[in-house]
Amino acid sequence: MNRNGLVELFWLLAITLVAVWLRMPVFGADGFHNEDAAGITYNADLLLQGFLPLIDNFEVKAPGSFYLAAGVWKLLGRSMEVLQVFMCFWSILAALGVYVGARFLFDTRAALLSSLGYVLLSPVTDSIDINYGAWMITAYVWSTALFILALKTDRGRWWFATGFMLAIAGLLKRQAAVLFPLLTALIIF
Repeated sequence: MNRNGLVELFWLLAITLVAVWLRMPVFGADGFHNEDAAGITYNADLLLQGFLPLIDNFEVKAPGSFYLAAGVWKLLGRSMEVLQVFMCFWSILAALGVYVGARFLFDTRAALLSSLGYVLLSPVTDSIDINYGAWMITAYVWSTALFILALKTDRGRWWFATGFMLAIAGLLKRQAAVLFPLLTALIIF
């Protein structure tokens, strides 16, 4: 790896540390910060008990976050702290998506600044919690980054990956569907 690559890696690690530092206060929080967290964990518990949300209970929210939370609990243990820590790293994955998208559009400096901006502002937008929007944002960001890559390369696999990530975002929160018309308009115009 050349010197520029090492400097870039250093700044990515620094941004990651800032993200962890900003989100650390909730790591020990064992409770619900909003009704979304209660609904997500309730439905994750149903899944772990062999029931199906939307079938075995009345639920109107998109089911993706239930499955994601249940999977995290199955692998790492059932606690709110586990979900909060996982959400921190889920948010870092979104910051990486911002970095990748900006890197394809502009340059390293723009990518690092965009990623840092996301890390600094995302605790406000997702309330540092496991709400539906917080789960959706990562897939939403990555669908956009993959869309940028698809536009740049016009390769079928990137178009497919864009659609796949957009579908995942929609499974995590239905409002993610708003990105589809926007991406379609960008292709047309």
